[in-house]
Amino acid sequence: MDPAQRERLETLFHASRERAAGPEREAFLDGACGEDRELRDRVDALLAAHDASAEFLESPAVEPGFEGPGAWIGPYKLLQQIGEGGMGVVYMAEQTSPVTRKVALKVIKLGMDTKQVIARFEAERQALAMMDHPCIARVLDAGATEAGRPYFVMELVRGVAIHKYCDTHKLPTDERLRLFVDVCRAVQHAHQKGVIHRDLKPANVLVTSHDGQPVPKIIDFGVAKATNQRLTERTLFTEFHQVIGTPEYMSPEQAEMSGLDVDTRSDIYALGVLLYQLLTGTTPVDPTELRTAGFEEMTRMIREDEPPAPSTRVSKLGADADGIAKSRASDAGSLSRLFRGDLDWIVMKALEKDRTRRYETAASFAQDVVRHLEHKPVEAGPPGSFYRLRKFTGRHRRAAAAALVLLAVVGLGLFGTISGYLEARAEVARSKAISDSLQDVLAMTDAARASDPAEVEAVLATVRAVFGEEDATYAAVLDTLVERLHDAGDFTRATELCRESLGVWQRVHGEDHPNVAIGLGHLGQLLRLQGEDDEAEQSLRRSLALLEGASDAPGLAGYEARIELADLLANRGDFAEADALFGEALEQLRAGSSPSGSRILTTLEQRLIVQVNSGSSSAIETLRQIYDETRDFYGDQGPIVAVSAMSLGSYLAQRGAAEQAEPYLREAIERFRACGHARGTYYLAANDALFQIVRTRKDRASIVEADRMLREMIELARPIWGADALASNLKYYASRMSERGLLEDALEALAEAHQVLLDAGRSIGERESLRDNLVVIAYRLALRPGLERASYDLAAGAVERALVEEPTHPAMLTAKAVARYRLGDNAAAAELLDRLPGSLTSIQGGLAAEMAPADHAFRAMAHARLGHDEVAAAQLTLLRATYADRALDTEAAALLREVEAVVEGTPSADVGG
Repeated sequence: MDPAQRERLETLFHASRERAAGPEREAFLDGACGEDRELRDRVDALLAAHDASAEFLESPAVEPGFEGPGAWIGPYKLLQQIGEGGMGVVYMAEQTSPVTRKVALKVIKLGMDTKQVIARFEAERQALAMMDHPCIARVLDAGATEAGRPYFVMELVRGVAIHKYCDTHKLPTDERLRLFVDVCRAVQHAHQKGVIHRDLKPANVLVTSHDGQPVPKIIDFGVAKATNQRLTERTLFTEFHQVIGTPEYMSPEQAEMSGLDVDTRSDIYALGVLLYQLLTGTTPVDPTELRTAGFEEMTRMIREDEPPAPSTRVSKLGADADGIAKSRASDAGSLSRLFRGDLDWIVMKALEKDRTRRYETAASFAQDVVRHLEHKPVEAGPPGSFYRLRKFTGRHRRAAAAALVLLAVVGLGLFGTISGYLEARAEVARSKAISDSLQDVLAMTDAARASDPAEVEAVLATVRAVFGEEDATYAAVLDTLVERLHDAGDFTRATELCRESLGVWQRVHGEDHPNVAIGLGHLGQLLRLQGEDDEAEQSLRRSLALLEGASDAPGLAGYEARIELADLLANRGDFAEADALFGEALEQLRAGSSPSGSRILTTLEQRLIVQVNSGSSSAIETLRQIYDETRDFYGDQGPIVAVSAMSLGSYLAQRGAAEQAEPYLREAIERFRACGHARGTYYLAANDALFQIVRTRKDRASIVEADRMLREMIELARPIWGADALASNLKYYASRMSERGLLEDALEALAEAHQVLLDAGRSIGERESLRDNLVVIAYRLALRPGLERASYDLAAGAVERALVEEPTHPAMLTAKAVARYRLGDNAAAAELLDRLPGSLTSIQGGLAAEMAPADHAFRAMAHARLGHDEVAAAQLTLLRATYADRALDTEAAALLREVEAVVEGTPSADVGG
């Protein structure tokens, strides 16, 4: 029984078991088996055995080689299927000797027993055998079934996926983090053994309960890769461009499809995704968007799209946020605030697209999570005393207030940064009092005094006594603290102090003062960071309204508020007002005495995103401005100007403005080449956009240029494209070569495409169309008389490649015979054609339709050269009959003349052979 029949038998057996014995089951089988009595008898036999007494299980009467519930594999009785992966099926089984216990047994899936899969499967069981960690499922045994399929036996993990366990038990964030630390340490153990998992995801991290405590267990090292040693003698490298892993958890380097470029940091990335999901309830890249995208778009999203930080994602979950928060014993607002700072930094460090910026090891990742849990500074956080002070506050809250005030004053640079807020003061006595009080504050650097709550209160009292709670200086101190706390990620406390500062400014200068407007803008930014968009919008609008009526406002006052409000509105889909606000912000920047080129570029890019999303025709003008500003700011050197030219050219091309686009695209290509970046993604994008323009032209120069560009892109994109994309582009290149009559080039491209799909494990059916094209081009090439021997060798080799898959295909045998004749092997050509199953003229459609005349033509010529004149004459007669009812094209007419010349001695320009 072949694998397909066995798989169908197994499917019907399990489906029948789910139906009640009797009329319901009979009706199902009548419909499923139809007239196939042999299949029905096999299913009935299995069902009868299954429904019989328990003695059946002790001596199974299933078909030899059958693998499913009720079957035996060595000393293991399969009880039920509990899982299924890309290449293996997992059963719960009962081991009967030398001990009795329940185990998990994984065996190669039916129909998947290729050498590649078997080698990888053996690597899996060897990888597991190296593991000895309480959080990694232990391997117990390994072997092969009667049918020769490998299997391995591992401890039975009775658990659920880690994210489901956490949600079901409503674990708060800290408990989830402690569970995650155990997972990291297990992965570190694997890495120390030289093994990369490469498919870490919740389904492969199960949680069980030991003595009432949750214990994670990592399972399924099915795509593990040895880093220090070969796992088995039969280990095969992952084939180039083959997807290994699950898209939502796949690292950018895995999505590049280069198996040799994957190391332990891919597991670090997957751990980052896992932690992101444990915190937010979703993955960094939306799984629905990812799986509904095409293959190329999916891999691009993984490689390029930057995910929002966990706090941002939670704040934008909408109606789902409350449910996710409740499963974490929290509320949506508190959860978002909890993630800001440490957890955002830790997760985003693990999810860096550039793997050199990720945690170097799973152990260092775990240690950073532990630091957060212990209120210590994390490595992922920004450096600086204010951040470290906030972490000190978490451990020593009673002593922290004094240090916070002290560092705020020190951060002022002895009030050097508040000159924009304060009017000049000439009172010498007051200045002396301020100076003396600052000396007292600076004395608080002594740790013993700073840890005394009484000293803290004394310092605060001093600050209030010197500055006064209704003094602009006190407001300026508060503003500095707001800035420091913002930088440290403590948005809640920063917001509180910002509100207090606003109150002081309003009481000192009145409601309409520019400093009030600026404070409102800062408050709006802080509120947005906490997901309070409605109040943030009110604060930002009020800030801008106050500044519009203020004649003494600083030149750039309101710029940040405009940008913040524009971004808020754009996220809501109010593109028109967002676009207008970005325009006003640009006017502000350009009106300044020394406009910042980098700020202008950043604002233009933000505006462009809004215009593209809204479909505005203004996007082209903004792209032109970005191009001009980039050249002014960066000069004519470097890849940045090339990227800008590429973006403008590509967008113009997409809008149908090919003539305008072409100069920018050519400029981009030349700039990339000049600065040594003629291999990257942007260079490919520029080439592709220009190729789409050039390929539509019919003049010879454009055709040649387009073909050259396409071939260059194919060579450069090999590390980026998957097997299907590479094969498709090679096939397209072959069609262009064929149109130009360059059949050797076309045949080489098709042969390469066929090999790519073969290496990627594509089925014969998936390769059939490409293989047929391969044979047609080989036939056309061999049909031409008078070529170099190398051309005929190329054609013969291509047909041999195809015949491996279908050794008796008549059209392929005809193509081979034509090639052998051209190579002077007349006997082989005659023998091949003579043993064909009837004439090709009797076969309708497909390859045979084009090659039918060759059956008679080359049989006639081969036999003529062998001296078989009667056979040759008879075949010439049949060839003429074939051509009798149709007008001959140039190629057919030339073939007829060639045959007549060989068989009858009629003069011909080139009789070949």
